[in-house]
Amino acid sequence: MMKEEEEHVEFWKKMLVFSQQGIIPQIFDDCEIVKSELEDIRSKVHTLMEETNQGANHDISRMFLIAYKAEYFLLHPAFEKLFAFAGFTKLVTPSPEFMYENHIKDFITGLNTFGKDSLETELLGKTLERLWLDSRYIAQQSMLDPLTGIFNRRGFFDIIKPLYYLAERNNFSVAIIMVDIDNFKILNDKHGHQAGDKAQKEIAEILSSAKRESDILGRYGGEEFILYLSSIEHDSLLEIAERIRHQIEKTTTSIPMTVSIGGASGVMTDNLESELQDLIHQADTCLYQSKENGKNRVTCKSPQ
Repeated sequence: MMKEEEEHVEFWKKMLVFSQQGIIPQIFDDCEIVKSELEDIRSKVHTLMEETNQGANHDISRMFLIAYKAEYFLLHPAFEKLFAFAGFTKLVTPSPEFMYENHIKDFITGLNTFGKDSLETELLGKTLERLWLDSRYIAQQSMLDPLTGIFNRRGFFDIIKPLYYLAERNNFSVAIIMVDIDNFKILNDKHGHQAGDKAQKEIAEILSSAKRESDILGRYGGEEFILYLSSIEHDSLLEIAERIRHQIEKTTTSIPMTVSIGGASGVMTDNLESELQDLIHQADTCLYQSKENGKNRVTCKSPQ
């Protein structure tokens, strides 16, 4: 467990650097509340550390209960939200989220071993495990679309921020692809909203399998999806977009569907937020051109 704690410390050091560089987005709804709660946790943990330093005469069971209190405080949802963010973006590898399950299990094993004669200690271990699972679920759901399982709009923009900072530093060309299901209202009216939901989930699955591993997929709104492609040339953008269009046309058989696609690429240089929004606007404009020109087609804007 000591090695895991050392890895956690390294994680927080790296996250501090990224925060100072401004590449971690605003992922909390109310920063002041989170800050106040974390400051309260810091005070409580310091108190526990003092108890530990003065605990030469404490038995091992007592020391585990002190450690339990610390683990309980550190299960604040803010930590899990940062763990999930780091895991989704691969900003820090490995993210503590993927190590924490074993950490919790080891800790519970310790509680049960040294407090095996105490029903209360076993209950504390189970409570800790439940709190962690609930925190992880809440953190993930705040970033994922419940229908399709891909990133929701907020999650998408949170995840890509570190990526376009990286692109700017390395002078990479990046791209945005917008995908819209053709005649979706007709599909809903003819087959029902459940069929419409199923269609969106199917499209999300096809997009997930058709995109590159390094690309980020999100649900932009309604029946519209968005892809961020890092380090890509314009010719490759056209190729990927056309492959997505063809894959959807070929794969959706229960209710045949097609999509219209718009794409735009460019190099991130200075005002990154503004340039990203401009790329999205260009891709959206191209999407509507695809719609106007007969649907089931790809239109991409060449970089200036």
